Amino acid sequence: SKTRFYINAWMDPVDLDIGGFKMRIGNRLENKVAVGGARFLVDLQVAPSPSVLIDIGGAFDIPMLDSYGYLNVTLNADIFSFSAGIDLFGGALSSHVNVTWNWDLTFFRME
Repeated sequence: SKTRFYINAWMDPVDLDIGGFKMRIGNRLENKVAVGGARFLVDLQVAPSPSVLIDIGGAFDIPMLDSYGYLNVTLNADIFSFSAGIDLFGGALSSHVNVTWNWDLTFFRME
């Protein structure tokens, strides 16, 4: 028999409006706008053979502040990949990171 932990969840985009202050939460950025629904997939299996799959994606935008950000995490039998970024006030403050490697360590990249 299998021993497995499985979550496959996503949500519709969320539009928040608090006294005219608007924020959108979604899956990814397109032209500085969060679109799609945030994604959360985790599939862990112990038996009969161990395996793991993780795929998480999310993004936000705040038009009033000309600010936006994103996060993506992927982990599977071949690679681990993490990317995240935030741009605040039209890019006046900005930070981005990307890290990827494969498990046999023939590929590693961080920027």
